Amino acid sequence: MFHIDINSTVPLYEQLKQQIIELQLLDLLKTDDALPSVRTLARELGINPNTVSKAYSELEQQSVIYSIAGKGCYVQERKEILHSFKEEKLKLFQDTYNQLIKYGYSEQELIDFLKGGTL
Repeated sequence: MFHIDINSTVPLYEQLKQQIIELQLLDLLKTDDALPSVRTLARELGINPNTVSKAYSELEQQSVIYSIAGKGCYVQERKEILHSFKEEKLKLFQDTYNQLIKYGYSEQELIDFLKGGTL
């Protein structure tokens, strides 16, 4: 279900996070589905368990998954995932917007670009 590209410039834990979110948004992982244990998933992917643990920890902080002590990690309700996903993407958009303004683009140029124009 999960695939890691060790040649990618994207950190392994980030690849795993993105895949879990994508599978949830596509409804391939449903609310309250159990995720593989850290050790099981690390073994399947051939990566360090700390990498899986970091991905799970960050997803839990973002309310994408939840954990039950001694039982594992589970998929959060979809509306929570969408909210978290949208917040993350809007923050990225805002950061990019601010950088472009800093580099000399005008607000109107950026609005025109978003409406299908060019910069």
